[in-house]
Amino acid sequence: MKKNAEDISPLTVLIDSHPASSSALKTVYDWKSYLFALLVLVICNGSAWICKDFLALTNILMIYLIGILIVVFKCGKGPSIFACVLGVLSFDFFMVPPRFVFAHSDTQYLITLLVILMITLTISGLMVRIRYQTETIQLRENRTAALFTLSCKLAACQEVNSLLETAVEHISHIMDCRVILLMPDQNKLLTVRAGLESGFVLTPSERKIADSVYHSENRSPQETKTFSDMDGLYLPLMVSGNPLGVLGVQPLHQDSLSSEQQHFLQSLANQIGASLENARLAEESQKSRLQIETEQLRSALLSSVSHDLRTPLAVITGSASGLLEPENRLSAKARQELIQDIFDESERLNRLLSNLLEMTKLSTDKIRLKKEIQPLEEILGSSLFRLEKKLGNRPVKTMIPINLPMVPLDSILMEQVFINLIENALKYTPPDSPIEISASQEGTFLKTQISDHGPGLEKDDEEHIFEKFYRGLKTGTQGGVGLGLAICKSIVEAHGGKIWAETRRDGGASFYFTLPLTTKTES
Repeated sequence: MKKNAEDISPLTVLIDSHPASSSALKTVYDWKSYLFALLVLVICNGSAWICKDFLALTNILMIYLIGILIVVFKCGKGPSIFACVLGVLSFDFFMVPPRFVFAHSDTQYLITLLVILMITLTISGLMVRIRYQTETIQLRENRTAALFTLSCKLAACQEVNSLLETAVEHISHIMDCRVILLMPDQNKLLTVRAGLESGFVLTPSERKIADSVYHSENRSPQETKTFSDMDGLYLPLMVSGNPLGVLGVQPLHQDSLSSEQQHFLQSLANQIGASLENARLAEESQKSRLQIETEQLRSALLSSVSHDLRTPLAVITGSASGLLEPENRLSAKARQELIQDIFDESERLNRLLSNLLEMTKLSTDKIRLKKEIQPLEEILGSSLFRLEKKLGNRPVKTMIPINLPMVPLDSILMEQVFINLIENALKYTPPDSPIEISASQEGTFLKTQISDHGPGLEKDDEEHIFEKFYRGLKTGTQGGVGLGLAICKSIVEAHGGKIWAETRRDGGASFYFTLPLTTKTES
C-alpha cells in the first residue's frame, strides 16, 4: 500500500535514525519496559515454581528462556539485558539445588547458566539491531514519501504564491514546527513570502542570520557561539549553486534539530528551490510563447493589411481619380460603373476592418453572451436577409424541421456566425452553385450544417481552417484576411458548442457546428 505524507506522524519524521538522537524519547518509556521485563520474570518464576516437582531443570529453564525472548522481542536493549541477567539469576536462585543460594559445587550448572546468558545476550543484541534497521528503513520510507508528496503538490501549483504556501503547510505538518519562506524582492532584500501566520518569530538578529545564509549560500550553524541565541534553523533554497530564497524552521517540541533532521530539511529546501526554478522557467516559456505568437500575429496582420486592405484602397483611389476627369470624357455608364466599384470596394474594406476589430475584441475580452431561447430559423432568416444582395440569384436550400427545439443563444453573435459561413461559401464556390443549410437535434445538442458545391478542402485545410489569418489552399477569386471562420469558432465555443469542416464526397465542403440545448449560467 502506497504511503501518503499526510498519513505520516510528525514524530516518525522528527526522530533521528541514529539511536543516540532518540535517547531522550526512549528514557521516557524505559521504566515501563523494565517494569514489563520484571513482570514477565515474576510470571516465569511462578510458573517454574509450580512445575518444579514434575519437570526437569532443563525444561524449567525453557520457561525462563521463553520469558526472556518475549522481553527481547518487545523491549529495547537495556530491558533485554536486564531480563537476561535477572532470569539467569532467578533460575539459579530459585530452581537449582540447593535453592535460595548462589553457591554451587557442581560446575555444570555454572557452565549452563553462562551459556544461557551468552545466548540470550546474543539474541537480544541481534533483535535490537534488527529493530534499529527496521526503524531506520521505516524512517527513510517516511521521508521519501514526504519528499514525493511535496514534489507532487508543488508540481500541481500554478502560481508561485500557492507553491510557497503549499510548501510551508506540508513541512509544518511533517516536521511539527513553524515554517517561513523568505524570498528576495526587487531590491534583493529578503521578505517573508509565506508562513508568517504560523507564529514564527523572526527577530532582527535572526533576519540578519537569514540574510547571511542567503548571501553566503551556506546553511546556518544552529549551535555555535556566534549564533547561540538563535531559535530557528535557516537553509538556502539552492538551484544549480544559486540561492533563490531561505527556508526558516522553528521546532515546536525540541530545543535543537539533529544533523539528520537538518539534512532532511535541506532536501526539502532543495525540492522547493527546484520547483521555484521550474515555475520560473515555465513562466518564461509562457512569455516567450506569447511573444512568438504575438510576432506571428503581427506578421500575419501586416501581410494581410499589405495585400487585402491595399487592394480595395487602390480600386477606390483609381475609380475616384477617374470620376475627377471632365464629364465629357466618360460616359454615364462608365461613371456609374466607377461609382459602383467605389461602393463595392468600400463595403469590402469595411468588412475586412470589421472582422479585424471583431477578432481583436474576441481575443482580448471574455465574450459575454446575452442568451435568449429562440428558434434557429429566425436567426437564419435574418442572416439571409442581410446577405440578400450578395446572394443575388444564388439558390439557397434550407432544411429546418418543424419540430426543431428552440435553443438558448446570443442572436447577434450567432447571426454573425451564419453570415461568415455563408459568405465563405460565396467566395469559394461558382456563382450558380447552390448552398444547402440544414439543422437537426442530436441528443442534447442542436447540429447545423452549411454545405456548398465548390472545390472542397484540402487535408490541411480541415485542421487549420479555423485558425486566425489562415486561408485555404484552394482560394477563390476574392481575398480575405482569414478571420471570418476564426470568429465563428470563438462564438460557437463561447456558447459551449463545437465547429468543424469536412470535404463532401460528391464535391464541395460542409461546415458543421453544434449548440447545447441546455442553458448554463454565464460568469
